[in-house]
Amino acid sequence: MSGNSCGALSGAILAVGAKHGRRNPKEMRPDGLYAVEYRRYNNMVHDFSQIMGTSICREICKENLHDWGGKARKDRCGEAVCAAVEVACKYFDLSTEEIDQMPWRENVAGFQNP
Repeated sequence: MSGNSCGALSGAILAVGAKHGRRNPKEMRPDGLYAVEYRRYNNMVHDFSQIMGTSICREICKENLHDWGGKARKDRCGEAVCAAVEVACKYFDLSTEEIDQMPWRENVAGFQNP
């Protein structure tokens, strides 16, 4: 409850990552996996932010932070959950080839489109 990344979005990324990520995180990563899969998650954050206005919890709920347990804040979080499910469903079945054709969105690593 730090107010940073939205938990609904984090859950969506975890769900999609369970399908598309490494099978054994203790093994070496497969060549090329991150180059494509990071793009998948980068686009998920972008799409979620387009729907909700941001991916930051405290910004999503800014109108209701004074009443965290109230109905209005819970309703807003419900909207975030619905947005996260929508985004997860979109990216869950996209192939590596389809993801590889998508653009990089804003990111801290400086990845750019060719």
